[in-house]
Amino acid sequence: MKFVALLSLLVVTNIYAGEFPKNSLLTCNVVVNNHSNIIKIGIQDLGTSKAKLLNLGKTEEQGPILFSEKNKEVGSNMNAQGGDLRVDKNTIELHGDDDGCSYIKLVLFKDSEYTHGWASESGSEVPHWYSKAVSCNVSELK
Repeated sequence: MKFVALLSLLVVTNIYAGEFPKNSLLTCNVVVNNHSNIIKIGIQDLGTSKAKLLNLGKTEEQGPILFSEKNKEVGSNMNAQGGDLRVDKNTIELHGDDDGCSYIKLVLFKDSEYTHGWASESGSEVPHWYSKAVSCNVSELK
């Protein structure tokens, strides 16, 4: 009996695996040097080749990606070039290059249902960092 109940729970849990709301909200924590950087990303058609970035800002200047003012490492550079979302069969990537000298890349893996990935910053005028401590929560954007 316990086996049947456990098997039923596994089946129900995985019915929606790989399916996302039409408009998804990714709330991500990027840990760099033991400091949490919280960013929010809206994506339409997440998990498909047609995925596109949604503007979460109240104004165009705010940019499509929202970030906490307490962030130290991840911030306005993520909105440079309009957020620059790139999609392939295994990942989604967000690229930000604010001034041509500071470049941020955030990668989330499809096989984790976009809940885990990595991020890095590089360029000629920034301290370089790399973090595998990236975790996101995916929910419906309302």
